[in-house]
Amino acid sequence: MASTTTNGSGVKAAATETENELAAVLRELRGDLSSLRADMEALKSDGAGLGRAAVNTAKDAAENAVTEVRARTQHTVKTVEEDLADVAHDIAATVQRNPYTTIGVAVLGGMLLTNLFSKKD
Repeated sequence: MASTTTNGSGVKAAATETENELAAVLRELRGDLSSLRADMEALKSDGAGLGRAAVNTAKDAAENAVTEVRARTQHTVKTVEEDLADVAHDIAATVQRNPYTTIGVAVLGGMLLTNLFSKKD
């Protein structure tokens, strides 16, 4: 009977050892799972940060483009205004230098326009 008792305690010892090994594996798996959760949270936070950074970069690029277009438009308007002022000055100077020629050109232009737009029967 002594061998049965020895066998019974050997089985119990093996079962206890297996339970201890399983408990250790479970603890290790729980630790890995906890670490994985923390890594997932960090990735989620990093992804949100990257998304915000991309939005901010796009916003800055759009603002820079608007500023550049505004500056170019203002420069173009200023250039056109200056050119128109120069043309008006040139016309005034021509009229003052050649008043009779200017009157003749105006009369001829009026006659041409009258002929072009008058009804012909």
